[in-house]
Amino acid sequence: MTPNPGNVSSVLPYNGTDRVVVGNGTQLPISYTGHGTIFTPSTLFSLKNILIVPNLSSNLLSVRKFTTDNNCTIEFDPFRFFIKDLKTKKILLRCNSQGPLYSLSSLSYGAVHRALAAVRRSPNLWH
Repeated sequence: MTPNPGNVSSVLPYNGTDRVVVGNGTQLPISYTGHGTIFTPSTLFSLKNILIVPNLSSNLLSVRKFTTDNNCTIEFDPFRFFIKDLKTKKILLRCNSQGPLYSLSSLSYGAVHRALAAVRRSPNLWH
């Protein structure tokens, strides 16, 4: 999810009625959807069905959606994370972690500068 439609390509108006529910219970409207790509020195990662939510304060990534769309795994430790090819286990990307979140912000994003992917979930589902 991203608050900025300029972060994604193939932007289309969102005609559904779903909303994004944030931690305090506020329901944020979805305005658009789109797609994009993350460029790394060795791999292109696909970002499909990005939700554009203008009132969102940060870009957010669904790890499950990302790993499914890109046929990869993500391994976390306290200091960094690794994106690995699902079959070969080869490391495709290594990112250091600073602060409380794991960030992709140091990467190059073609048409999707700092946009991240998400999936639609039932309001009854909470992680």
